[in-house]
Amino acid sequence: MTCRRHSCRNAASRASRVWAASALAVLAAGASIFADVVHLKGGRIVEAGECRREGQEIRCSRAGGVIGFPFDQVERIEKTARATPRHVVSPAPVSVPVERRAAPLEPVLDTPSGELTPSKARARIDELSAAKGAGAPGDDRHKELAALYAYLGNTEMLAHNYDGAVALYQDSLDNDPRLTVARLNLCSALLNLNRQPAAEEIARAVLAEQPDNPRAMEMLGEAALRSGRPDEAIELWQKSLALKPSDGLRARLDRARRLGQAEEGFRSSEGARFSLKFDGEQATPELAEEILGYLDASYSELSRRFSHYPEGVIRVTLYSRKAFQLATESPDWVGGLFDGQMRVPIGGLSRLTPAVKRVLIHELTHCFVASRSRGNAPRWLQEGIAQVVEGRATTAAGREALRQAYEVLGGPKGAMEFSYPRALSQMEFFFDTWSDSHFNDLLDQLARGIDIEDAMRAVTGVSYTEFLKAWGASLER
Repeated sequence: MTCRRHSCRNAASRASRVWAASALAVLAAGASIFADVVHLKGGRIVEAGECRREGQEIRCSRAGGVIGFPFDQVERIEKTARATPRHVVSPAPVSVPVERRAAPLEPVLDTPSGELTPSKARARIDELSAAKGAGAPGDDRHKELAALYAYLGNTEMLAHNYDGAVALYQDSLDNDPRLTVARLNLCSALLNLNRQPAAEEIARAVLAEQPDNPRAMEMLGEAALRSGRPDEAIELWQKSLALKPSDGLRARLDRARRLGQAEEGFRSSEGARFSLKFDGEQATPELAEEILGYLDASYSELSRRFSHYPEGVIRVTLYSRKAFQLATESPDWVGGLFDGQMRVPIGGLSRLTPAVKRVLIHELTHCFVASRSRGNAPRWLQEGIAQVVEGRATTAAGREALRQAYEVLGGPKGAMEFSYPRALSQMEFFFDTWSDSHFNDLLDQLARGIDIEDAMRAVTGVSYTEFLKAWGASLER
């Protein structure tokens, strides 16, 4: 193609603007799904996620966990529209692990029209980088580079590769230090990596320049809550909601208020790896120190097993049973919860009992697995390994019940239906067949955003479906 110089320059400028606009297109959040509203006999109404019947109980996801209601106490269940949840919740009779991901992940840089793909973005980056006349950060060429790097950073975020996302957002900001969307998405990536201080620094810098930026307030509130400052999170989120209403943020605000109320007046005890908060009326300082000592010893044991050290200080809060239920809205059969922090009801103990030790190491296992897998471990794996580490084992009677259920469920497809005995047995079979090293490799595959089907194949040579078939066959033996 031939053209006059100024015509070519104008065409190139238009193309550049198309690339940059395409890279900075923002997807709106808040697609609607249906939530379940449970009407109990006696007039109580409970809003929850998806509900289903299991035996004589209705079980519903809610507030980072699962609530169970006796079937004969439920009058009716209706559905209403609500915002799409950003967290993946795993129900548990002993604990409730939650995918550790910073809630505010919007806006996600993408191209609704499909004009830009990661490969095209990289090719354009190479083209721009090779151009002569580097210019200064913030000029048109660097702004386009910043947009392209930020776009690629978001593709890594969606793949759970938060370290990769951090590097790409930093590349973006090297080219345009004032690109707000890259700064705030970098905050989100840092929060996923449990790097609260660095995330706070960026969010505060944005707010210093843009005092009414609701997303910066939301990010700073998230960092404050994760750092054990619910009062600060509440204040920031109230301001953010006044500027930009959000059902998802409002739900997190309600939870922060419950946590603040439940933890009012709590004492604290700090260790090298753990920050412990506790109700002085429910636990003595001596018991708190005993728990910290046990957690330190368990941390060393798990770090060897998983060849991994979670980043940052792990926060642990000890509640009375009543305060735990108030803070987490968990039913009375839940023995602990991990939602990025360990939350455990201890109920006025004077010493560390074997039962509490099992809950503590169970929850700490969730912390390690969530950290190494970047929050991408499926719940059967999370609960299976936590039960193994806790010391549970499938009995002969339990094995026979699983064998019969496997036949009733129709083989591998039915075996994907979650249950705690099934998760424990499947994890036992995994370790009977492969090693701790294989398990850690599996977590690494999941951390890259690979689904369990392909991650299993990459590590073991068999897919997840084939693994379930082999597990089912092992029950016959």
